[in-house]
Amino acid sequence: HVRESFIRYSATGEGTTASGGATADPPILLPGASAALSYDFHFPFASGWHDNGANPGDPGDDRAALYFDGALRFRYSAHDIDLVTAAPEIEIAGTASRAIFTVTEGAGSPQRQVLVNLDLSRAGSIAASGNTHTYERVPGAVPAGTASSVFAGFYAPGTEFGCFSFSYTSG
Repeated sequence: HVRESFIRYSATGEGTTASGGATADPPILLPGASAALSYDFHFPFASGWHDNGANPGDPGDDRAALYFDGALRFRYSAHDIDLVTAAPEIEIAGTASRAIFTVTEGAGSPQRQVLVNLDLSRAGSIAASGNTHTYERVPGAVPAGTASSVFAGFYAPGTEFGCFSFSYTSG
């Protein structure tokens, strides 16, 4: 779920498009919005690994690296925004959890960068049932060093930029 104000802003230009297997939920009209837009996007799972941590019954200390395919493009030509975020990676590592994307800005070269830090302590829920692990509504916040990142200083470190939900089966 991408930050709503960012989706609305890009929609005043050319908007957001999914490609490479990524899909968008149907547009919805949120309170305060003037148009129905898609805020939730899905990426197909490619590969990954999982470690049950010190306590296999507690998904809170698990470690995992999940790799996905697909891309989202955000465009607003009048404001020189042409941003592609592709090949998402989710790293589950306690307080060091993060979402990494390959980011291409305009005609620039693709660069792998941390898009947001993930706060597992504020997740809507984290659960394991058998070999299936589910993380719901994990908040993502802009990382430090944003002056050299895709956020180019427009969003301060710690600013929430949406949330991630994902489920995978290990073993």
